[in-house]
Amino acid sequence: MAYKQHFIEWFSGKQIPSYWDFTQIVATATGAMYDGVDGGYRITTSATAGARGEIDFGDKRQFDLGSSECIVSIRYDDTNYSRVMTGLSAGGGIVENQTTSNHYTFGLQSNENLSYLYTKDSSGNSQTSSGVDPLTNWQTAKMASSSSDVKLYLFESGSWSLKVTKTTNKPTGNGQPYFGQWAPTAAVSWGEINYMECYNT
Repeated sequence: MAYKQHFIEWFSGKQIPSYWDFTQIVATATGAMYDGVDGGYRITTSATAGARGEIDFGDKRQFDLGSSECIVSIRYDDTNYSRVMTGLSAGGGIVENQTTSNHYTFGLQSNENLSYLYTKDSSGNSQTSSGVDPLTNWQTAKMASSSSDVKLYLFESGSWSLKVTKTTNKPTGNGQPYFGQWAPTAAVSWGEINYMECYNT
């Protein structure tokens, strides 16, 4: 019997498991478990424009970007300009520059007060808004990639609600779990994740 790859992370406890690799780019970024109710893993960037921090599997890409699903729960700093992205990616850096690696990710952008589905393939990258303002609450999303499209669902009022069906820039190849926080302007900001589940379909 064949079993498909299935990964679950609750982001609880005193520290993040050692299979996650943390990277900081440009300026100070720190990552730590957040000491608060429902707290998860928080990346905080310094008051330096372009500060970025991210975690991934160190290029252990065990998931099929063309046939997989990913469920995530994230929140962000809505007081300063912040972008948070999470999902499956072939490499790092996508929270700052979505052209770096094939990926499908769910992201929050505080300057626009919207959440997005981002995708990239060999021809380019694009994003589609869910139309939902994430405010400062936890946002739970499911992304489902198939041979024809990538769908984004948000968990609302106890059930999944389809927000985006995206056929452009549908990624292929292999991906790894990814979470990143980016501060485009010179202000301290943070992003946080408390759940991720990824599996091949």
